[in-house]
Amino acid sequence: MAEIVLHEEASFDIEAIYRFSEGRFGAAVADDYHDGLLDAVLKLGSFPELGREIAGSAPPVRALSFRSHAIYYRFDGMTVTVVRVLHHAMNATAWLES
Repeated sequence: MAEIVLHEEASFDIEAIYRFSEGRFGAAVADDYHDGLLDAVLKLGSFPELGREIAGSAPPVRALSFRSHAIYYRFDGMTVTVVRVLHHAMNATAWLES
């Protein structure tokens, strides 16, 4: 099983998603979405190559879709590093390069 590390920006993304969801849809929906998102992140520990590889990214980045968001991560053979969690409508290339 691979170790999972959340980059600081990914942690911020997850917190922001929760706050937005809670304000827009209520605590119960936000809790459900947050739990599912964290379950998807944890699943990467067992299946680190589950996400699709993003063409042309260096170092290689993978993306796992979860409902309205994508979990962007790197896998070095031992560690899954979640770098961002972005809404599908966002320009991921710009966010990943910044």
